[in-house]
Amino acid sequence: MPTSLSQVIRELAAAVRSKRAAGGILFVHNAARASCFANRCQSLRAVVATCGEAVEQGITELGANVLIVEYPHHGPRSMGAMVSRMLQQSPAAPAAVQRDLGDLHRCG
Repeated sequence: MPTSLSQVIRELAAAVRSKRAAGGILFVHNAARASCFANRCQSLRAVVATCGEAVEQGITELGANVLIVEYPHHGPRSMGAMVSRMLQQSPAAPAAVQRDLGDLHRCG
């Protein structure tokens, strides 16, 4: 039986929150729902793997801990490079990003 995207994201968020996982990589047909859902979870900072530069920016600027890959739009080489870069990092959001996220969480 297929698992729903929202359930996968809930499980990933719980694993990150409990420190059983540092983050995750989601391979999806369409990144819009996945990015919207994942970024609703306080423990997740998800970025869409549009290109290597976007992944790098998500890691360095946001401490991204979730990479969302629209696999129909990437070949094995580009997917491999983006996934490899994500796996090389220890996700940690800069303090300014944590403050901004806290403020945005309260905006309703």
